[in-house]
Parts: sequence; structure tokens; C-alpha cells
Amino acid sequence: MEKSYLVKEQHYGDRQYWEGDTRIMEEDDARNLLAAGLIAETAPSETNPEAPAKPKKRKTDKAAESAPQTDMPEAAADLQDKAEESAPQTETPEGIEAVQGKAEDE
Repeated sequence: MEKSYLVKEQHYGDRQYWEGDTRIMEEDDARNLLAAGLIAETAPSETNPEAPAKPKKRKTDKAAESAPQTDMPEAAADLQDKAEESAPQTETPEGIEAVQGKAEDE
């Protein structure tokens, strides 16, 4: 019989599960994960006994939250401009032909 379980620690099963996710699986398959502390049994909600308990909110990356919001196309264009400015300048086709001509003469 399938039951719902609350994911307590991130792990990889049939897919990636994150802390707070709800995982539905057979009771027999859940035994080892329960023993390892990766999942916990969920209590059915009072309004709907078949519904799994509400998973807790996932942890977020503090650095990503505090990073300034930028317009990505504009930021990408700025990076492209900087890359083009700092890139070494290539020779003109006439200069390349002259170099190739010298190599052929040797």
C-alpha cells in the first residue's frame, strides 16, 4: 500500500528529493529510509485524511536573495562589450595574406 512521507533530508531515489518534499511510496520500500531518518511518516490532515501533511518551506540561498536584481539582457550586453574591448586585435586579411606569402616563399 502506498503512503505519503515527508522528506527530512535531501536524497536521490527514483528522482531527487529535497527537504520538505512529499514522497509517495510503498511501505515496504520506505522502511530503510525511515530507519535512516531520511523520511518521516506524515499525519493525515484533519480536513482530508487522504491528503499528506503540508511540507515545510525549503531553505533558500541567502546570497541569491541579497543579490541585486539586474536586467539580464543588458548585463549580458555589457559583458560582451567588455570582452570585445579586451580581446586581442586581429590582423586584416591583407596582413594575413602577407604573412602566408612569406611562409610559402621559405
